[in-house]
Amino acid sequence: MKPLLKWVGGKRWLIPEFEKKLNSVIKFNKDENSYFEPFVGAGAIFFRIKPKNAVINDYNWELINLYTQVKEKPLELINILKEMVKKLEVNQTYYYEIRNWDRSEKWINILDIEKAARTIFLNKSCFNGLYRVNQSGQFNVPIGKNNISNILDIDNLLEVSKYLNNNNIIMKNDDFESVGSLVKSRDLLYFDPPYDPIDSTAKFTEYTNKGFTRNDQIRLKIFSDYLIREKKANVIISNSSTEFIKKLYSNELEYAKSEVKYYIIEVVHANRNINSNPKKREKIKEVLIYSRGKEENE
Repeated sequence: MKPLLKWVGGKRWLIPEFEKKLNSVIKFNKDENSYFEPFVGAGAIFFRIKPKNAVINDYNWELINLYTQVKEKPLELINILKEMVKKLEVNQTYYYEIRNWDRSEKWINILDIEKAARTIFLNKSCFNGLYRVNQSGQFNVPIGKNNISNILDIDNLLEVSKYLNNNNIIMKNDDFESVGSLVKSRDLLYFDPPYDPIDSTAKFTEYTNKGFTRNDQIRLKIFSDYLIREKKANVIISNSSTEFIKKLYSNELEYAKSEVKYYIIEVVHANRNINSNPKKREKIKEVLIYSRGKEENE
């Protein structure tokens, strides 16, 4: 399986490093324990691990609706996408007709299956695969120079649908803390939140109109402490390599300090491919933060 969408901050590049952690320091059995991804996005790690029991969540309703429709109505979704692709081939302005659905009063009456097709259609045909909304929650990315044939991957849609139906996968559209009551000992939670901005112009948090503030980052750290301390769960977190994030998880900030230092912080290098200028697409520093083993925390 592959992710259904192209996603800013997607984690395909992280898979080798992530798997190293699962084979060494993280005590997680994907056949016995549950996997949680509260900021699932395009789900590169989720689809790679293929857990039998999982909870995926995202605050972005359109994402969770897409996964729901792929699970429940894959053939209908494919047929709608086929028609969209045909119309785009004839007239490129059709892209803006579909994009404007959420600016119309009829948006509330559009079927969820049609909204799911729109999510894939816009993602695969917009500029750089960027998902971004304005303050009104309306998708506002222009059309890109993409290969129309990439919009519809029937084999992958059917494979994802089969996986979602043949395993115990719970899908939620809620705040990340909502998964807390479902977590058990030795479960694994992977948090890939909107990143702390690396500078004043960086805006990689616009996948909803709510944003993700530093107060939310602090709330996430405190929630992770709780999961490790009280639930005895495994936690892995991705974020940007800013001083704020490194101090936060190093226990150096009084307002988010815990009694025990739970985390190991590793700097990793990621390719930032969203820049429109190829000369500026370079490796940048990110951090991979993970909990120490259960015994060491105790």
